[in-house]
Amino acid sequence: MKAAIVLISCVLLSLLAIVLLLLKMSKLTKRQQQLEKALVLNQGRWQMVLESSQEGIWEWDIEKKKIYYSPRWEEIFGFKPGEAPQTAETFLSLVHPDERDEVVKEIQRCLRREIPFFKKKIRMFHRDGTPLWTLRSPSMILDEAGKPVRMIGTTLDITNQQKVEEAETKRNEETIRQEHILFQLSSLPFHLGCEEKLKTIIRKSAETLNCERVSVWLFDEHFNRLTADFIYTLSTNEYQPGRTFHYQDYPAYFEQLKNDQYIIASDAHAHPYTAKFSTDYLTPFKISSMMDIPLREGDLIIGVICHEHVGAPRNWTENERSFAISVSNLISLALEIEKRRKAEEKLIKSQVSFEEAQAIAHVGSWDYDLATGDLVWSKEMFRLFELEDHSPETLYESFRSKIHPEDLAKLDKCIQRTIEKGESYEIEERVTLQDGSVRYLSCIGEPVKDAGGNIIGLKGTSQNVTPHKQAALAKSEFLSIMSHEIRTPINGVIGIVNLLTGEKLTDLQKEYVNTLNFSAQHLAMIVSDILDFSKIESGNLTFEKVRFDLKELCSNVFKLFKNKAQEKNIEYSFVPGQPINYTLLGDVLRLNQILTNLLSNAVKFTEKGSVEFSYTIQEETSEYAILLFSIKDTGIGIREFQQEKIFDYFYQGDESVSRKYGGTGLGLSISKKLVELQGGKISLKSKAGKGSEFVIELKFEKSIHPADSNSENPKLRDTPEETLSGMKILVAEDHHINALVLVRLLDKWDAASTLVNDGKEAVEQLEQEHFDVVLMDIWMPNIDGLQA
Repeated sequence: MKAAIVLISCVLLSLLAIVLLLLKMSKLTKRQQQLEKALVLNQGRWQMVLESSQEGIWEWDIEKKKIYYSPRWEEIFGFKPGEAPQTAETFLSLVHPDERDEVVKEIQRCLRREIPFFKKKIRMFHRDGTPLWTLRSPSMILDEAGKPVRMIGTTLDITNQQKVEEAETKRNEETIRQEHILFQLSSLPFHLGCEEKLKTIIRKSAETLNCERVSVWLFDEHFNRLTADFIYTLSTNEYQPGRTFHYQDYPAYFEQLKNDQYIIASDAHAHPYTAKFSTDYLTPFKISSMMDIPLREGDLIIGVICHEHVGAPRNWTENERSFAISVSNLISLALEIEKRRKAEEKLIKSQVSFEEAQAIAHVGSWDYDLATGDLVWSKEMFRLFELEDHSPETLYESFRSKIHPEDLAKLDKCIQRTIEKGESYEIEERVTLQDGSVRYLSCIGEPVKDAGGNIIGLKGTSQNVTPHKQAALAKSEFLSIMSHEIRTPINGVIGIVNLLTGEKLTDLQKEYVNTLNFSAQHLAMIVSDILDFSKIESGNLTFEKVRFDLKELCSNVFKLFKNKAQEKNIEYSFVPGQPINYTLLGDVLRLNQILTNLLSNAVKFTEKGSVEFSYTIQEETSEYAILLFSIKDTGIGIREFQQEKIFDYFYQGDESVSRKYGGTGLGLSISKKLVELQGGKISLKSKAGKGSEFVIELKFEKSIHPADSNSENPKLRDTPEETLSGMKILVAEDHHINALVLVRLLDKWDAASTLVNDGKEAVEQLEQEHFDVVLMDIWMPNIDGLQA
């Protein structure tokens, strides 16, 4: 009985345990269901976030080498949902080639755990080839052991934002360019006449705004007429005759200007203030848009500067309006200066106004009465000479004491010539100030005549030009120093070569010496061209015309870089054109420089492959020949967007190229200038990574005489047979090589020479003995040549 009870109790306990277990499992199942519902809800919310976000989401399973791309990511790059292959190649194929290596490097840095994430702008492409700008932000997910297992990131299409930024950058660049032009226009030479200033200003305005027609119109004194003396046209670079408009024909337009209101008409044919011009003015000249800014003189409207666009209607930007307003202010200033110039005598009598104008321009005026000896100065004259409040009785003597003695002598001669012959003069004076510094004045003087034409006095002006003079002197001194420091060693090389040519040399040695001489002469020529760079810019460069042998010249240029090409193990070839039985007339040194610049670049930028130099005769007559020179290489090439700028001064393309290859960025620009100044053309064909070809077209006159190799090829000149036997020559030279060359040459010519190191020693030597000739360097320590 007890056993039965125990058994029943055990069964009941077991059943109770099972019931409790089932209840617990029921609760767990219910909790799991709740969690699953929450998970589904969270996934739904996450999906909503993804769908509403403008960012494309991607997830890279590193072990499985699969990448999940969200529908938005696929949409950005032109895929249908689920269409993009889940591989890294899908992404990399869309990355711009120039960006690909850098992106891969950043990903590898993440995988190596050097950085947890990065954020980078990347240039990519849509499937249809459309360029895109994207912002990529990936980050790593690590397992418990710290090993990267996943990378998750976003991709945002920022193309429109980038375009806005680029547009803003372009606007800023445009503003800087406009400010630079305005600075140039505000610094026009003081001596330019008003008409020349106006022509320069409106031409620059047309070029800057790319506006076909720009003109200045002035009102008559009664505001009844508007007249333009000339109208500048951009396409022809000409100043066309102007015309006149009358108030009665265009009252609305006149009144708008009279009220100092700008007229900005995108569609000039429909604008209320310009529509009346349509038939008689706008249509004949194909004008579609106008931007007219009033010209002021104080509170008075004196005219208008008119910008007229030809072609499709144009919306004038805010930058363009601001620039046009600034130009109108410059024109107003130019007109005001001209008005003041015409009224100079009245302004002198109106002392206050005149002195204010002089103070602004740093120009002083003076009058001198020959009969009384009275000297009358404006206030600015006193300031210029630091003689404020000086007594009139001693002004003349004090004024003369301030002027440099050399300039005073020149001034006296000019004044005497003006009194005797009635000639005006313009000289520069150096004035010593109280602190010992020097002020430079540009001084103009002219005679004053009575009704009978008799000279009764003088009048003139003095303007402070010290800043301009200091800049000019600094530039001149720099060029002089550079010229001396660079030319001195070059001249030493040339001198040594000249000495060697007189020695008994083997044929091979002669070839070496001739090549060295040609190279040194050529280097000297390049230095000269760089130092007179300002001549090229100012248009003062002149070209010689000498006879030369075309094949010999090209062969010599070719040899300059033969060793360099061999060092780089590139194929280097010279392909001369058909033989000719005549010589040509032209500037040999300039042609040398052009070909050398281009051939040097070809060898420098070619690491493997070939460089070919050739010339052909494109056209010839009995009087001239047109030549085509070609320099072709298989080097790094030039990208298309760089080709337009490659001939600009100091432009060197990518920074990586300039760092690797060096250079000043002047070679191509100087070559282009030299070609164009001789009436020729230079063209370029290039492809990045494939190479470049420069083609030069130049026209040369034919010479019926053979080339005079002794007179016109420096390397072939014979050693002079004359001697200096019996002469005593003193040589003052601090440069060892040049001194050696001089002494050896003088010894060769049987002259007795004595060498000293500077001007001080030269003077001392001259005091001790007699010399027939002194050869002295200008630049030397202690006492230079000029001081000696």
